[in-house]
Amino acid sequence: MAQVGLCLKTFVLGDLGNNAYLLYDKGTKDAFLIDVPKPSLEIRRFLQKNELTLKFILLTHGHFDHIWGFQGFSVPFFIHPKDEEFLTDPRINASLFCGEPVVIREKPHFLTAV
Repeated sequence: MAQVGLCLKTFVLGDLGNNAYLLYDKGTKDAFLIDVPKPSLEIRRFLQKNELTLKFILLTHGHFDHIWGFQGFSVPFFIHPKDEEFLTDPRINASLFCGEPVVIREKPHFLTAV
């Protein structure tokens, strides 16, 4: 039986010092990411160096500093339905005021409370 080794890697990124959390299994090499601040290169390098397969991304909410580094990740992602409009409107996600508008056109999967 394969040994389960669930690990957590924290990244503190960008001018605002945002946290991103990568959870991964040492055995299967499957991973998922919570939030994607910019720059996301450090996350990408960690995934590659450790031969991890990113399965999905969970966005805690739609403000720019949590979605800014999303571009280029080709995996399903999840967000609460009330935050969907944040993904496509730079005024609402506040990126318009930071000089680099963020728009995510990919369709999210939605989180719902149970």
